[in-house]
Amino acid sequence: MSKKKKKKNKANKPKKILNGIDLVNEKKLKIKNNINDNIQSFISILFTIIIFLALILLIITLYKNNFSNNNACDKEKVCKEYIKKDYNINKEEVINFIKLNRGIFYNLNDFKNTKNDLNKFITYYIWSLDSEYLECDDDFCLSTKKEILKEDLNKAINNYLGKETKTFEFSDNFKDEDEMRLYQTNDKVILTFKEFSYQSYKHDFIDVLVNEDSIRVILALSELKENNYTYIGYKNIYLKYKDKRFIIDSIETKLN
Repeated sequence: MSKKKKKKNKANKPKKILNGIDLVNEKKLKIKNNINDNIQSFISILFTIIIFLALILLIITLYKNNFSNNNACDKEKVCKEYIKKDYNINKEEVINFIKLNRGIFYNLNDFKNTKNDLNKFITYYIWSLDSEYLECDDDFCLSTKKEILKEDLNKAINNYLGKETKTFEFSDNFKDEDEMRLYQTNDKVILTFKEFSYQSYKHDFIDVLVNEDSIRVILALSELKENNYTYIGYKNIYLKYKDKRFIIDSIETKLN
């Protein structure tokens, strides 16, 4: 038999068939199914491990946040939206603060804690001092004056407004009809007065509203007319509680 014939016979070799089943293809199919089963088993095991680790991490986190004494829940960060911070602000202390500084609060009708309104505060702070009225001794002075050292004024500004001030800006555009003038001479700030009559409104406390570190004081205003006080409006005083002291935020007055 020739080589050519042998190759032909080999190419036409019959497939292995048993009871109508192709044994070669059946074996390949089993191998493929075994591989798929192994891959699925590996993925299932891996997914189970991931879930198990995530569960352990969740348990540790819950323990630290709720049960550990050394790692208690940080109320300000974790529970900020649900827990209101209590500064233990006593309303009587607020009222006493206003009364003790009534020379400022009863005379300031509109004020904002900004650079533009700083001289308003300085004016009524110096006016409210217990120091005596002094005689005038310079060209800018009117009839009498009160004065304060720059160093002491800086401390007052820091204490009441929570600000550091190194320099002051006072207008020197004085007029003959001025009733008050504010100016600086060397290391002193001077408030000078002309002789005039002045009467502030009567202030009655209506309410003190506290919202965390923000405070609103509502006062009714009355004016003396014909020996009787007549209601003319109200005043809102807004304070901030900072470093265990009250800071003036703003003052607004609404008149009828």
